[in-house]
Amino acid sequence: MGPEERSFFHDRQALFRCVLLEQNANSVTLGREQGEKDNILRANIAALRPSTVSAMPEGIEEEITVEEMTDLLEYLKSLGGGD
Repeated sequence: MGPEERSFFHDRQALFRCVLLEQNANSVTLGREQGEKDNILRANIAALRPSTVSAMPEGIEEEITVEEMTDLLEYLKSLGGGD
């Protein structure tokens, strides 16, 4: 299954949207835009929730060709988890 987008919260305030890359009993590794990664102790996380909105940019289907959309969908299918 591919990584899921999450919202990272600290003190009930959303700090940033991220992708959950790895997790264990003590910490999580979050991926942000530009390939940045953060390793955060679970004790410092107020909440880590699945995002309720798509990570896909709004209106992308109107800005790319049918071939590009096909390629994108094939790539996303290759990540798994969308069965």
